[in-house]
Amino acid sequence: MKKNISIFSVIVVLFFVFTSCKNTFNIAADWKEIPVVYGLLDADSSVQYIKIEKAFLDQHLSALQMASNPDSMYYHQTLNVKIDGYDQYGHYKETKIFTLIDGDTVPGLQKQSGVFANSPNLFYRLKSTLKEAYTYNLTVTKADGSILTTSSTNLVGSSTMLVSSPLSLLYRNDYNPKVLTAFEGGANAVYCDVTLRFRYSEKDLTTSILTHRYLDLPLFTQLAINPLTLVPEPQPTFDGRALYEFLEQEIPVNGNMQRTFEGIDFFIFGVNQNLVNYVNVQNAQAGITSGTAQLDYSNIKNGLGIFASRATKVFPNYTLEAKTLDSLKTGKYTYNLGFNH
Repeated sequence: MKKNISIFSVIVVLFFVFTSCKNTFNIAADWKEIPVVYGLLDADSSVQYIKIEKAFLDQHLSALQMASNPDSMYYHQTLNVKIDGYDQYGHYKETKIFTLIDGDTVPGLQKQSGVFANSPNLFYRLKSTLKEAYTYNLTVTKADGSILTTSSTNLVGSSTMLVSSPLSLLYRNDYNPKVLTAFEGGANAVYCDVTLRFRYSEKDLTTSILTHRYLDLPLFTQLAINPLTLVPEPQPTFDGRALYEFLEQEIPVNGNMQRTFEGIDFFIFGVNQNLVNYVNVQNAQAGITSGTAQLDYSNIKNGLGIFASRATKVFPNYTLEAKTLDSLKTGKYTYNLGFNH
């Protein structure tokens, strides 16, 4: 994979624009509906979202004209969207029903202005947790009961952190070149990313105003997970010096600021094979040939898009051992940043 897998750690809202640089290229007949579906299920989340649109292809109108018209992007009637859960033996266990919402009413789902119509901004939402061991089959039907599209994905399970607290970033009074970050990826995880969040507070000595802050340091990307042991291979280690250098670079020197270390959190992001396949195909078609007609990976039956799974697991409140805290206060990288114990 050419791009960092960490793109999966954020809420992803993707849209397809079907255009061609060749006038003779035609991928659909008039009036043919092509559903475009994006859904990333997350077993660690209590809310799931699925975006369902349609390809706005027409022989007589330009793509820009149709992109500005919501009727070209959305289905005229509300769709019925459900997922059926099956256990590892293939036995049916549950059905979950999604409801239609306007994403503009949900923080983080607002659509940016551009060539696409901004309103409405429709999503299908499920307020429910999901079972890690299950496979979920997606079915989208029209109001008349006819099936628009289907798909299926297994779920990425929760990771397990094996690092103990307090953390030591020193070795024999020197910066440790190899800090082990041991963890087990969740079931069905193919790749994992790991991010370290450094939390601290700043007190302005002139105003006594206290502000809580954090900095995120990406430690690893594209860690391949052994499907049998669920551990990354090889076991990931990072240079303890990297954290001090990161803080030195990101935190401005300010003699009026008294800073206090508050904790370290680890974020582990896992993705399943469906999502890996999608990103692999997208990356393979990027570059100098990207202006030509492309074949997009899709696991949406009779449609386009992706139905896959990711998992985000947070391991909070790791502390630092005394020597490491002392080096944060007086060490050569961060001595002038105003950290105390």
